[in-house]
Amino acid sequence: MRIYYLDLPLTDDELSIVKELLDQEESPEIVGELEQIRVPYVLPTPDRDGKWKTGDTTAHVEHVKKNLMKSGVLKDSGRQIAFVVPEQIYWGSVIQLAIYEMTGFYPYAIQPWIYDEIEGRIRRDLRVINGHGMMGGKE
Repeated sequence: MRIYYLDLPLTDDELSIVKELLDQEESPEIVGELEQIRVPYVLPTPDRDGKWKTGDTTAHVEHVKKNLMKSGVLKDSGRQIAFVVPEQIYWGSVIQLAIYEMTGFYPYAIQPWIYDEIEGRIRRDLRVINGHGMMGGKE
């Protein structure tokens, strides 16, 4: 199974954890070896306040589809993949929607970040969510 990421790849220890969790969720035969693939980090720039245009999610999905195509995500059409959610939660949501539109499946969302009121976003223990199952696509 391919794991796509935007900003940071998973460490070897994190990959072992994800492999174990995915093998339990699917099966070792379906998951196979894990391959990490970087999605080109080419996103629109925010405004002076650090925010993106609201209500433009459709355009953002179309934009990141181009990045995903460069990463080879169309090879995964018809099957579920995994995606490491980046620090910027908004873009993580946009990319997951784009992955769904391109593969027919919401990805397994690997969440390595948590927001702390004092320290901001910090790397933490992984959380893996079956995005397709959560959206009602799998039992």
